[in-house]
Amino acid sequence: MNALDRITHQPGVMGGKACVRGMRVTVGMIVGQIGAGRTVEELLAAYPYLEREDILQALRYAAWRAEEREVTRARVILVADMNLSPGWVATLESAGHTAVHRSTVGSPTASDAEIMAWAAGRDAVVLTHDLDVVRSTRPVSP
Repeated sequence: MNALDRITHQPGVMGGKACVRGMRVTVGMIVGQIGAGRTVEELLAAYPYLEREDILQALRYAAWRAEEREVTRARVILVADMNLSPGWVATLESAGHTAVHRSTVGSPTASDAEIMAWAAGRDAVVLTHDLDVVRSTRPVSP
């Protein structure tokens, strides 16, 4: 593949989207215009600061990104320990995670080992303020 040296990503420009030569012209805008039926020549006339190679690289970049393999996120349950507010569940869920509060599952007097065993059996991750939990339990896996 030819180098995509005209495609830039800068956090302070267009929110870090792929742009052309650092300008506030996104790859998405160019692809959208071509998809809407505009020709390269029409884009060059409408945007005099663009060059033909800018448009061609934007199209190659979009094609390359479209071919990337999508990786689906594994479903993990986040368990907020009782030393965290139950409000954490709503916060985690609003971010797209599956979450439960420890007060709603199992015994409220469970030992660290029991909590970790419960979590391991459900592919869950325990969020806790208890820094001793690592010392008192053996991790099931890295």
